[in-house]
Amino acid sequence: SSNSEGQITMYLSENGDADLSGGKIYVLRLKEISDGNGGKMTCEAGIVHNEGELDFGITYDVEFVEIADGAALTKDEMEEACIAVGATAFMRVEDVDYQKGNDANGRNVFVAVTGRGPGRGTYNDWGTAYRLQLDPQNPPSGKLTQIISGNTDTNNMDGNLPLLQSPDNIAVTENYIYLQEDPNSFDRGHAAYIYQTDLDGNNAKVVLELEVRQELDPTGSTGLSGEFGALTDISDKVGIPGTFLLA
Repeated sequence: SSNSEGQITMYLSENGDADLSGGKIYVLRLKEISDGNGGKMTCEAGIVHNEGELDFGITYDVEFVEIADGAALTKDEMEEACIAVGATAFMRVEDVDYQKGNDANGRNVFVAVTGRGPGRGTYNDWGTAYRLQLDPQNPPSGKLTQIISGNTDTNNMDGNLPLLQSPDNIAVTENYIYLQEDPNSFDRGHAAYIYQTDLDGNNAKVVLELEVRQELDPTGSTGLSGEFGALTDISDKVGIPGTFLLA
């Protein structure tokens, strides 16, 4: 999206996992936002809320609302439809993954939101990540929690990871989250990291760092561009625990 920056979207079919065309398209809409004092308040109808209205670590009720004939809409039509139903805006949704292990775990969905960079006047400068817990009885509803945020000194200034810059990809195992950076458009003075956290976004540590060989650039660049691509846990495929494929 251009005007709203991005939404979290769900495709839902009642015809089984193989049905990739006969289902419906939904977008996430907050039912609650922060009251500005550490509590929560009910969202007012007809207002498009954004992730800047959420407090870090607080869990909010959400719902998914249908976009009628969503598969037939153009990009601009889809954005207009999202605004019309009050879909919640996120500053550049980039990637989604789910907890592994069993079907119940699979209802825990994790979302990486890149942010826009400092000095842009937006509601998310450095990037965030969310845990979305889908209701097992009613999947188009659930609870949303911001569990990782680089906004420690900007925006709401309540983040937990001051090194974070432009999270772009996310991989989730049964027990851990791996968040991958892409500092091509803005950075905090270091090349791309991959962080590991627990499923609550705590105990963050850098597990891999991209080494940028600037002396090999014929133009003499001093930039830190370069990103990690898809990270996939292939432990069950190769029979070796803790084995990943990194693009």
